[in-house]
Amino acid sequence: MDILIRLNILLENNVITEEVYYKIKEIIRELKEKYNVEITEENGGMFITHLSAALTRINNGQPLEIIDEGVMEQIKLESCYTKTVEVMKRIQDICNVVFPREEEIFILTYLCTILS
Repeated sequence: MDILIRLNILLENNVITEEVYYKIKEIIRELKEKYNVEITEENGGMFITHLSAALTRINNGQPLEIIDEGVMEQIKLESCYTKTVEVMKRIQDICNVVFPREEEIFILTYLCTILS
């Protein structure tokens, strides 16, 4: 399945809003154009789903459960950490949001996997 098909399914089933849909499409485009990272179903399906859900939770004021900070310590040890943080900041700019710490850790984890 193409990553845009996944995104369309989320929109068509009212899992995400049109606003979230267009922000995610912009993130996919930006990752390809600026960072030369092609988001596919294989490398980014779960990332796109989680990012869509995170934006929806933030819009609805629904917090994510607390996550183990040890995960963040592991991410900081990865060689792609600096680039991951840069991409994360760009995603926050595109979405005009600052992710809560728990969401940030999940998103950074996915990004680290994609970028490494």
